[in-house]
Amino acid sequence: MTGPRTAAEVSLDRHVAPFDQQAVDASVERHGATILRSVFPPALVARVNAEVDDWLATHPEDGQPPTDSDPYAAYLGLRTKRVNAMIAKLPSLPELVANEPTVAWARRVMAPRCTAILLNTSELIEIQPGESAQPMHRDSQCWAHVPMAGAPVMVNAMIALTRFTEENGATVVAPGSFGWGIERWPQDTELTQAVMEPGDVLLFRGDLIHGGGPNRTVDERRRAVSISYCAGWLRTVDNGVLAVPPDRARALDPTTRELLGYAIYDGLPEFGGVLGLTADGDPRYLFEPADAD
Repeated sequence: MTGPRTAAEVSLDRHVAPFDQQAVDASVERHGATILRSVFPPALVARVNAEVDDWLATHPEDGQPPTDSDPYAAYLGLRTKRVNAMIAKLPSLPELVANEPTVAWARRVMAPRCTAILLNTSELIEIQPGESAQPMHRDSQCWAHVPMAGAPVMVNAMIALTRFTEENGATVVAPGSFGWGIERWPQDTELTQAVMEPGDVLLFRGDLIHGGGPNRTVDERRRAVSISYCAGWLRTVDNGVLAVPPDRARALDPTTRELLGYAIYDGLPEFGGVLGLTADGDPRYLFEPADAD
């Protein structure tokens, strides 16, 4: 990639609250991605940023870029901080993970493929000055044997904790690429960047070609929490019930517990089976019997 098209030439749709579900879904159906403006208020963004700063200060080894330059290290970014399973590390992360507009969208867009969804990842991604463009990819390639035609089995919510600009590494996407054949990759003229303000959210399908943009600044980081959700019958990238064991999950709201995996997957409406049972049946009985009614 040498230079994505500017927002003036090709751009993603942007939506403001109260969000029109039909308009949001139509944007994703057309482009594979869209942007929700000001989903999270400045006070919450500031609180999450403070928690990230505290975590990195007290865990200096966490999130450090790779020191070698093999292909996977280059994919992760030699000047990019990444910390996985942030749901287990930041007190405010459940407010991002279980946010109604994004979770409701994830349920709607994946409804043709599943009856329930899970939290797949909650990852800090901080692109540092001097980072090069990330190789373009599809996140759905994690599940190589799952057919990807039709509705997605995984979706992303990229939450901006700082400004996303063309200079500091705003996410690069190829609109419409979810409908391309697996062998086709975008030309520079088919790319755009998701320029956003703190609190905005980029929603996109997991089979959309995308990547972190290059950070050409000298002193500006691009920080985000990347939250992804997948079909409830898939094995998740982050193991939710190990990241947040039952004694800690007890303090969370039922929606967040369900997203972590503390609920069954009922495949009976799809002529399938029930997944995720415990010795006592539905894992929601671990918390409140009423939760499983």
